[in-house]
Amino acid sequence: MARPRADATAAPTQDRLLQAAEAAFAVRGFAETRLEDVAKDVGITRPSLLYHFATKEELYAAVVHRAFERLGTALLAAMSVGGSFRERVDAVSHGFLAFVRGNPHFAPLLLRELLDGRGPGRQLILDAVTPVIDALERFLVEDGGEVVRPGLPARAAILQLAMGTLVRAASGPLERPLWG
Repeated sequence: MARPRADATAAPTQDRLLQAAEAAFAVRGFAETRLEDVAKDVGITRPSLLYHFATKEELYAAVVHRAFERLGTALLAAMSVGGSFRERVDAVSHGFLAFVRGNPHFAPLLLRELLDGRGPGRQLILDAVTPVIDALERFLVEDGGEVVRPGLPARAAILQLAMGTLVRAASGPLERPLWG
């Protein structure tokens, strides 16, 4: 029996697996996500999934790296926008918000890992988040010049704004009643 022809408009299997896994890990967490369910969501079997990702840990690592690579790309593009420092800070803020809103599984995935910590993601998240925060901190401190107050705890400010945005995005139906 011949294999069914792939839809020419469909994303490659590995991309579809990463999308499905990101959604599953965001909703159920690492421990509760089953490879069988991710494979089924993509329309393949578990052995086919294992052809692309040998273990659940490998799949999770790929999901985390992919998410933060996309975030880093979005933020670097926003930081390089022309204009005054204030305009560039606005671009970064709006870029982060647009990224979070455009990637609805990102906030729950990150927050779940920060709170749960039972999966292999704690170090993955740390390794992926730290370079992004470092770049934002350099941007604020080095490019801020006279606009940014000397001694400002830039890193703490970045994290506070980011966490507020992530919690808001992850709050689902509670967002409107809580934030208005």
